Amino acid sequence: MSEYKYKCIMLIDDSDIDNMVNKHILSRNSVAENILVFTSANDALVYIEKNKANSDPNTFPSVILLDINMPIMNGFGFLLEFEKSNKELLDTIKVVMLTSSVDPNDIRKSKEFKTVKSFISKPLSLEHLESI
Repeated sequence: MSEYKYKCIMLIDDSDIDNMVNKHILSRNSVAENILVFTSANDALVYIEKNKANSDPNTFPSVILLDINMPIMNGFGFLLEFEKSNKELLDTIKVVMLTSSVDPNDIRKSKEFKTVKSFISKPLSLEHLESI
């Protein structure tokens, strides 16, 4: 059995294709044993809220890969809500922006959030995995 870097990672992206590809890359390269996939930022927030008291490392993410451009609630809306409602998790969960955006304003804005550790432009690559 291979050794995984993380027990659980969460993907938040409204694109099913991107989620499928990213999940495959993460699994194939033993980055995460469990990969939670959400196409809605709001659904991801609900999952975190429901499970944070238990926060079992097998089912609770230590890393979130977050897209910016999504309908209803975008990545920045997710970050605002997540950091406001989950102050006790800010040091235990790291967020990696994984987005097709190359807008310098998005990069700058992502740095304003405590939980955002890096900004990666899609597609996810083997080189990117080292920074996660």
